[in-house]
Amino acid sequence: EMISALAAIGLKRLLIEGGSRTLSSFIDHHCLDHLHLIMAPMLIGGGYQGLQLAAIKTLDSALRPAVTLYHLGHDLLFDCVLKKPQPI
Repeated sequence: EMISALAAIGLKRLLIEGGSRTLSSFIDHHCLDHLHLIMAPMLIGGGYQGLQLAAIKTLDSALRPAVTLYHLGHDLLFDCVLKKPQPI
């Protein structure tokens, strides 16, 4: 509903910055076009789980985004394209 309301007033792009629950919800509802994941070579132990997506029945139904990898010093940025861009 929020995305539809913003589109109705002319907004075509949104930056959604959130934790695992927020991002997981947008992915599960197919409302996310790009996902940027940064992986740092650190082992920190406990903490929040990453994405928490709905279970799938077969690997054929898994999301397989196109990915571009960027090196950020020792960190890695995965630019994951979840949807094809729509013409404006």
